[in-house]
Formats: sequence, C-alpha cells, structure tokens
Amino acid sequence: MAEIAFFNGNTVLQDITMVVLTIVAIQVFIMINDIIKKKQLLSTTVTRKFIHIVAAPIYVFMWVFYSSSSSSKYIAIIVPSLFAIQFTLIGLGIMKNEPFVQTMSRSGNPKELLRGTLFYAIVMIILTLLFFIDTPITSNSNPVALIAFMTLAFGDGFADIVGRSVDKMKFKVFSEKSIPGSMAMLIGSILGSYLGLVIFGFSLSDYFTMILVICVIATIIEAISPKETDNITIPLVVVILSFI
Repeated sequence: MAEIAFFNGNTVLQDITMVVLTIVAIQVFIMINDIIKKKQLLSTTVTRKFIHIVAAPIYVFMWVFYSSSSSSKYIAIIVPSLFAIQFTLIGLGIMKNEPFVQTMSRSGNPKELLRGTLFYAIVMIILTLLFFIDTPITSNSNPVALIAFMTLAFGDGFADIVGRSVDKMKFKVFSEKSIPGSMAMLIGSILGSYLGLVIFGFSLSDYFTMILVICVIATIIEAISPKETDNITIPLVVVILSFI
C-alpha cells in the first residue's frame, strides 16, 4: 500500500474511496450476474457461485490501493461488515430484498443467508483484521489471508460448479461430493493462490511448495466438511497450515 498523490496525503479519504470503489465493483457484478440469471443464460446455482468466486478477490485485490496507514485494515472491513449486516437483516426478515435473496440463495429462502453466506462475510472480516497485507511486500509480509481468500473463492466456488455439473464419481462423508468437484477445488485453489501472490508481489518460489501442500489438505477438508460449513473449515485449515 502506498499513498496515492491524488489524495494529498489524506490516508482516510484514500481508504474510504477504496471502500466505496470495492462496494460499487461488487454490486455491479451482482447486477450483471442477476441479468444473466434472469435471461436464463446460466443456472441460478452457477450465477450464485460466480458471486462467491468473484467477491473475495475483488475485495482483497483492492488492498493494493489502500494507504499505508495503521487504520487501513479497520476501514477495509467496512466492506464485508456491511454485507454481513445486510445478510443478517434480510435473513431475519427485518429487511426485504427479494431480488437479492433470489440471487444469493439456493432455495429462495431468506434464512439461508444466515448460514454459509453470512459465514463467508464474517470470515472476510476476521482474516482482514488478523492478516491484512501491507505493500510493498517485505520479508515480514504474510500471505495467509490471500491464500485463504483464493482457496475459499476459486477453490470452493469451482468445486461446487463442477461437482453439480458432472453427475458421476460421487462420494459422501458428511455431505455428497464428487471427485471432479474435488479436482476443481484443488486446481482452482492452487491457480488462484498463485495469481494472488503475483498480484501482490510475493515470490512464487518462496511459497510454491507451501501452497501445494495447503491446497491438497484444504481440498480434503472441503470434501469431508458437513454441509454449509466449508466457508469456515477451509479458511481455518489454511490459517493453521500456514503457521505450521
């Protein structure tokens, strides 16, 4: 992160601007996704997972443009916090937003937002507070949040899409999964993590083997996780393995 000349050293204004741009980018994608769904170009399952895949990367990649202020991470969590509040209010029936529910849930039941979708936002808040990435990258920079976000977004997102599309080689531990879905989880996690490292300026050679090991184990955890808990179990195992 670095101060952008346009803001004349006003780090708070710079960070708030990044928050607004992030929210706008995510909302625009949700709107485009909703149009695709209404035109029936893709199934609801696929469009819902596209949001899952894209939201976290948009959020974390915008960290590059935040200031170097110590308050940056506390301003950055405004984004997932607002979504968490929205999911909670809609899920409890306090707020009504039927189009949003249809876009974000499988069943169309607002209460569904109180489970996996809300967990996703809460995990984003926690990872930001604990592992916000400062740039330019130094020897003390920690990519754990980046790896966790990419594994959760690309890995778990594509696992669900492929797993539902390829109706064979199924297996069940706590919930039904498939070998093609698990392979998509592994490949998506690895490629997403490597992409994130490149964008932030981490050395691929320093983390190449580490990411392979983490993604293999995260894939196993995703495969055996009870239904709607993988938004918690995947980032949790990534954090634990990163420290190990």
